[in-house]
Formats: sequence, structure tokens, C-alpha cells
Amino acid sequence: MRISTWCFAFFAGMLCVIGLVTAGPVLQEGGQRPMTPMTEADDADHTATTSDGTRHTRSATGGYEDLALLSLHVPPPCRHRVALLSCPHQPGERYVAFKPPEEPTMGAVMADRDARGTTETACLVPQENQDGQLTHGEVVAIRSSSGMYVAVTASGTVEAISDAVGPSERFKVINECMAAKEGMADGLAASGLASGLGRKCVIRKNGGRISDGDVIALKSTASGHYLTAEGCNWRVNASGPAIGVEERFMVRFV
Repeated sequence: MRISTWCFAFFAGMLCVIGLVTAGPVLQEGGQRPMTPMTEADDADHTATTSDGTRHTRSATGGYEDLALLSLHVPPPCRHRVALLSCPHQPGERYVAFKPPEEPTMGAVMADRDARGTTETACLVPQENQDGQLTHGEVVAIRSSSGMYVAVTASGTVEAISDAVGPSERFKVINECMAAKEGMADGLAASGLASGLGRKCVIRKNGGRISDGDVIALKSTASGHYLTAEGCNWRVNASGPAIGVEERFMVRFV
């Protein structure tokens, strides 16, 4: 009988100890549990929803920012990521580089790279075609890998410095062969130029979609001039009145 009583008391004591351990911190005066300090990581990840249904996030400094506003800084997915090869089929052909907007490059657009890397790729973003297809005659914005859009300045220079698309950031895509077929004066000149370079225009039956390896020109809708790679291996500006050697770029999808 004594052994049974002792065993019961032992196990009852153990249960009490376990209960104290798992119960957490002792209640403070007034019946409230002590607050556990929030770490910076916890604070940064904290979100809340207001009565109107808007979600907010609290930063490490304690302030809230609308998640909807934060999403504005995230560029949409790119459907047409390309590298542009200036003066294709010429000895001086180079990939176009879209420099970062900070010092010392200040967003310069240069046709001076022998190989392509991150800064030599850009996103062509259709502005008018609602189905997102990249076609001959489509107006696009050119978004660099830094997230900035290429713009034509008042002096005709071209820089990847804009954070939004306006009139100066819009370019018409012209497939040289499609332009020749349609009888565009610039296209006919380009077609003759292509023939002189030993190339033959191929008209694809694909609804005018731009394909890998197509040669295009990019015409500023603001100034009416074409993007030009100076000397085929130097700065890109918007100074070409028509399509010549320096206004031709080969599209390579990446």
C-alpha cells in the first residue's frame, strides 16, 4: 500500500513540473503575459489588414507600407528578352550594352560589346498589341536589365534612365524585309542594302512576328529618327533619318 501511495505521489509531482514548463512565462500583475521583444526580422515580416481590407507590411523601423505600392516597384515578367547585335554581318558588329543609370555610365547605350551578358540584354515591351506578341510595326518600350527604360533626349542621345514609359520611350519595330514588302521607302532602301551585303530577304508567313535572327530597325515615335550605332561599335543615338548600315540590329532572343 505504501509503494502504491508513493508511486502516485511521484507521478503527480512529475505532472505538475511538466505543466509548469509548458505553461510559458508566469502571468504578470493584472493577468497579462509578459511581451516577448520583437526582433528586427520579425518586425520586418509583420503584416496587418485594415478594416477596408488593405494589407500592409511593417518595416524594421516600425512603419507600415502598402503592399500594393510595393508591387509597383516590381517589373512585370518579360516575354521578349533580347540581345541586339548592331550592324549585323559587318566586320564591326557588336552587341548593344545598356549601362546602369549611375555614375560614371549614366545609362549610356553603347554598341561596343563582343559578347553578351546581363547588361547586353533588354526587354522589348509591346505598348499597343494587347496579345503581347512582338510583331513588325509594333510600338515597344525598351527596358534594360537595371529596370530603366531607354529614352531619346532632346539632343538625340539615347539613355536608359527613365523609370516609366512616355512619348520619349516609345519605338516602332520595323522588320526590314516586311517593310520592303509593304513598299515603305525606308524598307526598300534597307532591302537594297541587304542585297548589297549578300543577304536575301525572307518573308515568313507568321503574321509579321519577329523571329530570332530577324534584322530590325527601331524608330523613335517622338523624333521620327532611327536608332543608330555610330561606326557600328560606339554610342547609340537617335539620329538616323533612314535605314542604313548603322540603323540595323539583329534580334537574338535570350
